[in-house]
Amino acid sequence: MNAKPDTMQFHRGHESDEHLTMKVGVIRGLRRVGYDIILGEHHCSDALAIKLGGEWPSTVAVEIERSPRNLLRNIKRDFAHGAEAILIVCPDAATLAAVARKIARHVSDPSCIAFATPLTLRLLQPLSISEHNHSEKQEKPS
Repeated sequence: MNAKPDTMQFHRGHESDEHLTMKVGVIRGLRRVGYDIILGEHHCSDALAIKLGGEWPSTVAVEIERSPRNLLRNIKRDFAHGAEAILIVCPDAATLAAVARKIARHVSDPSCIAFATPLTLRLLQPLSISEHNHSEKQEKPS
């Protein structure tokens, strides 16, 4: 994969192309919604997003989960390393449902854990001026 954002230790070496593509999308999405610093592979989470100031948690660990297999270990590790919240990104709704069921069964207070798919993250990103102008031009009849 050629498009790597400016992160530390971006690629661990055993991640699939799908995992890396999702990681790039998540990192770009977090930057676009206002996180100030994004570190890749921070203490083994896929990424760590840091927001300076504001009301929201300042450190959010990001886990790309393609199955619930290592989920509980990852969550425990992320909170032990100081994450205030965890964003779990799954490739599709079926995987997200399996991950959410496991969290509901095994985590006593899931209030600091959020779930998303890549589509969710894209839908939450603000349009840039050029994207907005382009969509307006397409809507106007000739």
